[in-house]
Amino acid sequence: MHLHKPYTGKSTTSSSYYISCESLNRCSYYIHYLCPVPPSRVSLSGNVSVVADRDSTVFTCTSDSANPAATLTWRRNGIIVSATTGAIITKGDFNGDVTTQALTIRPTRSDDGVQYSCSPSNGIGNQIHSDTLTLNLVCK
Repeated sequence: MHLHKPYTGKSTTSSSYYISCESLNRCSYYIHYLCPVPPSRVSLSGNVSVVADRDSTVFTCTSDSANPAATLTWRRNGIIVSATTGAIITKGDFNGDVTTQALTIRPTRSDDGVQYSCSPSNGIGNQIHSDTLTLNLVCK
């Protein structure tokens, strides 16, 4: 029995192995293993200078590639709030998945200085990363 790992020439979080047997019954097996990877970064974007009581704004949160895909948690001044869209999962680096989600808000005058943050998690490791935006409202 022989174990073969093909060389791909690039770094990856998955491995493929071929097992072949040289006998009268000839056998071969293919094993593919995906390594679990926590999200290590997150980015949060959106317009923080909006007119109070009139404009709405959309914040977009994107995690980097993770396996399994990250779940994004939104917070308003540290308190969990619900996203306004479902998560969009796309293929990322190293066989991982990138998660993107949006939060739409319509701030009132009392929301000036409110902080919105987003943090990713996929249950792998204890790394805590978040990105924060602070509202800077324009009152007209």
